[in-house]
Amino acid sequence: MAQANEWTQDTCHELRREAAQFHQRAAAFLTLGEHTLAALDCARNIEAVAEVRRRCPAEFEAQGFEGVRCAAILLRTRSLATAAVRANKAGSAIKVIDAGLTELGTSAWAGGGGSFERMSDESILRAMRDSLVPRLPSSQRVELEERLAAALRAENYELAAILKSELRQITP
Repeated sequence: MAQANEWTQDTCHELRREAAQFHQRAAAFLTLGEHTLAALDCARNIEAVAEVRRRCPAEFEAQGFEGVRCAAILLRTRSLATAAVRANKAGSAIKVIDAGLTELGTSAWAGGGGSFERMSDESILRAMRDSLVPRLPSSQRVELEERLAAALRAENYELAAILKSELRQITP
């Protein structure tokens, strides 16, 4: 029996389509460097998933929405961390990334149930965080080589190109 405030399955499916459009727009905002706008669209999708859990029929397959939530968390985290890095606030970026990774760890996808895309994006977040954490390297060359290897493992080719260029400038 449907509850008075419960949405129909059609409404829930329509919301899923709308969430996909918001996600695409958020990705475009991130590409354009509009980090705040990207983060706002992601926050909207996270709120939409919470509302779906409250108002969609129990028989509605809400697992598809967990993917929407995870994608929104990842994109929001990347947006906010990138904005912090560009503002020369590495400490804030690290906190944002840690919070995003923690939030992902509490998702239904935690423990290996996620998609390849999610794992790849999570690797990018971890590599981004690793590049922001100050370390005491044995040498500048060794540090750059380690960071390059981490960037390649995370498929962060933009960062890898920068690090490779820096390695070329160091004399052996």
